[in-house]
Amino acid sequence: DRIAGDQGTCNASALNNMANVNTLRDDPMEASRLFEDALECDPDNCVAHVGLGNLFYGPLENRELALQHYRRAVSLCPNHPTILQLAREIEELSW
Repeated sequence: DRIAGDQGTCNASALNNMANVNTLRDDPMEASRLFEDALECDPDNCVAHVGLGNLFYGPLENRELALQHYRRAVSLCPNHPTILQLAREIEELSW
């Protein structure tokens, strides 16, 4: 069930897009599965880490895992504007 690219490899971007659609459809379990699949394709994928962080912080209610994914995204993409804002928000969160 992987989204294949031209060379038979999985496509993290397509999986992230599908995960976002499932998030909008209020299916956090399927969205998290797809984000996890994206990370299997590309363990350093900032989008998937942020997506999982959002799901765990929100509907999946696991603040510890949310923080782990948010911190990983910040470490991977520290200069991305969205990630910079996320880094500021992480510091303000009261766990």
